[in-house]
Amino acid sequence: MAAQKKKKSRKQQKQQSQYFKQRMRQALYGFYTISMVFLVLVVLSLSFLLYQWKEYKITELAKEIQQLKAEILKLSSENNRYQSKINTRLEVHHRIAEIVKQRLDLEPAIQEPIVFKVDKDKLQYYVQKDQEEKK
Repeated sequence: MAAQKKKKSRKQQKQQSQYFKQRMRQALYGFYTISMVFLVLVVLSLSFLLYQWKEYKITELAKEIQQLKAEILKLSSENNRYQSKINTRLEVHHRIAEIVKQRLDLEPAIQEPIVFKVDKDKLQYYVQKDQEEKK
């Protein structure tokens, strides 16, 4: 009877160890499954946050681009306005006459100046003649 008890106890021990191993495997499989689900959720959450951050940055940069375009237009129109003011002030003839009168003490011409057309060869001749006289 003792041998039969030993056999039964060995059989029971073997069954218990198999049962224990099976339960351990199930527990590890459950832990593995839970870990994988958690890891998948973390990865999905991070990818969603990354996507949202990218979209936020895109909208911020788009706003900045619009502001810079508006500033460019404003500065361009201001530049054009100043350029037109400069051109109108430079083209005013009485302004030039005023400067000539103040700085150079010249009076405006009574009649328009006479323009002479001189042949190039004759001009060279007279230039040489003037230079010889100066010597």
